[in-house]
Amino acid sequence: MSDTREHVLTGSRGAVRVRVWPRPRPRFLALLVHGYG
Repeated sequence: MSDTREHVLTGSRGAVRVRVWPRPRPRFLALLVHGYG
C-alpha cells in the first residue's frame, strides 16, 4: 500500500478525518462523505 497522510479537522459537529495519498502528479480526486444529515 502506498504512503498516506491522515489529518483530523475539528468540525462544527465533531471531528472530520482526511486521508491523503500524495503523488507528484495526481490524476483523480475522490471525495467520500458519510454520516452527515
